[in-house]
Amino acid sequence: MASLIRGRSPDEIRKLFNIKYDFTPEQEEEIRMEMQWLRYVEQELAKKKGKKVDAGDKEEHDPVDQLYVVPEHLKVKKRNSEESSTQWTTGIAEVQLPIEGN
Repeated sequence: MASLIRGRSPDEIRKLFNIKYDFTPEQEEEIRMEMQWLRYVEQELAKKKGKKVDAGDKEEHDPVDQLYVVPEHLKVKKRNSEESSTQWTTGIAEVQLPIEGN
């Protein structure tokens, strides 16, 4: 049970267990301080191991989210407006209509 709540904010814990207003303000502050401490310790360990450390407080991402990231070489490139405005006429052939149609 402790592993489920370790490193989570009070709001995340409430959402996870569908709980409303169960923490006192003091408990919430204690949890926030613990989260900051854990983040600091993880950053320091990463520095010692020589890994890249982000300075900002970014949210941790689920490893599954990486499966949905489109690689750069597969992304559709945006075209400029001049190129796209003339391209739609490329496949249209001109056909002579009879004058009798009027």
